Amino acid sequence: MMNKQQFNPEDDKYLAVKFHKKAVHNKFKSDEQGRQVYDDVDYISIKIPGDKTSEVCRKVREEDKDRFPVQWANYQNREESKVNGTPLDLLPGITPAEVANLKGLQVETIEQLAGLHEKAMRAFMGARELTKRAKKFLEGDNYAAKLEEKIKDLEKEIATLKEGKKDESVNDNPKRNKRNTTRRRASDDN
Repeated sequence: MMNKQQFNPEDDKYLAVKFHKKAVHNKFKSDEQGRQVYDDVDYISIKIPGDKTSEVCRKVREEDKDRFPVQWANYQNREESKVNGTPLDLLPGITPAEVANLKGLQVETIEQLAGLHEKAMRAFMGARELTKRAKKFLEGDNYAAKLEEKIKDLEKEIATLKEGKKDESVNDNPKRNKRNTTRRRASDDN
């Protein structure tokens, strides 16, 4: 029995995956009926965005359905063209030409752009900068959470400093402890 290959879901999210039907010649039915007969067969197309030579296109296996459950569900619901991820045109500052160039490389989402490998980045000018911006964009939610956490920490620190200042003002009041040296005692004058 063959061992199933283990795939990393983190790496899979950068792939361009599409399920589709393909007409496949059925030799048995063709011979039986005396004419060409074709069957609709489920196929999967897996591409590494930016690498035109990396496409795998074959019949769907059960492990494909488990490996790519969102894409399989979209296909089953006849939403085959629905892309899983954030559309490229939502990346701030990206131009229509850059979107078209990336789509020509089978890069359709910001997530795929962020995971673009070195070979694909050399395909057109500016790809490296776009990849950096895509990574930064995807970190945006984490960045906001980090800022909120930092604000809470600073608010706690301010509260602690205010408490310390209140304690200091009660125990160490400079007006209370400072002697008035400008007044003379009556006994000193005599």
